[in-house]
Amino acid sequence: MLKIAILFFALGAIMGLTILLRWLNKKEASNAVIYSHGLFGAIGLILLGYAGYTHQEHFPTISLILFILVATVGFYMFFTTTFPNRRPEPKPIFIALVHGLVAVASFVLLLYSVLG
Repeated sequence: MLKIAILFFALGAIMGLTILLRWLNKKEASNAVIYSHGLFGAIGLILLGYAGYTHQEHFPTISLILFILVATVGFYMFFTTTFPNRRPEPKPIFIALVHGLVAVASFVLLLYSVLG
């Protein structure tokens, strides 16, 4: 199950990088990419949490905590920049960079825990 979570996090990372590159080029990311990024991340987080609930030995707890933090920041960015019927605000590039860096650190910890 952790390997499937890794797959979903990797797909979410690709979508997240696409969003960030569009924002850095002063362009809008498509809603399909934004929603896919959130969906892949949410599925990965649910699978990771379920794996921790059912198999508590040798579980990457720090990775789960960091991914929860990353998801919280992702919700903030979604609701302040993308959520329908909201006035568009400037893109939070710095927050998006920190969001991505912490997600990559969480992903590396998860990879090390599962594959290392």
